[in-house]
Amino acid sequence: MKLSSVPNLRSEDFGADEQAFTSKLFVQLNPFIQAVNQVFLQNVDFNDNIKSVVKDYDITTFQSFSFTWPFTDAVPAEVRVIKAVKGTSQVPTILLCAWSFDKTTRAITVHKMVEVGDSSVSPLSGRYMFSLRAVV
Repeated sequence: MKLSSVPNLRSEDFGADEQAFTSKLFVQLNPFIQAVNQVFLQNVDFNDNIKSVVKDYDITTFQSFSFTWPFTDAVPAEVRVIKAVKGTSQVPTILLCAWSFDKTTRAITVHKMVEVGDSSVSPLSGRYMFSLRAVV
């Protein structure tokens, strides 16, 4: 979404009776409107706007593994493989993971991973490089 113009609210555009409270209100609203416009222009992203953790892995044999969820005020709702390649030739592939979250240790554990092929779902075999994203 792109705003065609960013409004700048001015108390002078209102009557004398409203100017006293609108000037105080507009001091707060104008920066807010500009910030919202900036979000629309630069998009919402996982680095700045959404609580998330991204971890990169390079494995040759799958073993259950864990990583820390740093946010104490929210629990992860989703863990997914956002990028994956297979083998030394780095052929793109589809990986899915089964995971759990331990609230006491704040650890996300990936218990199983599978590769989705054209006609099958199979356990990991060989070298894989992938990135996981955990998000609220």
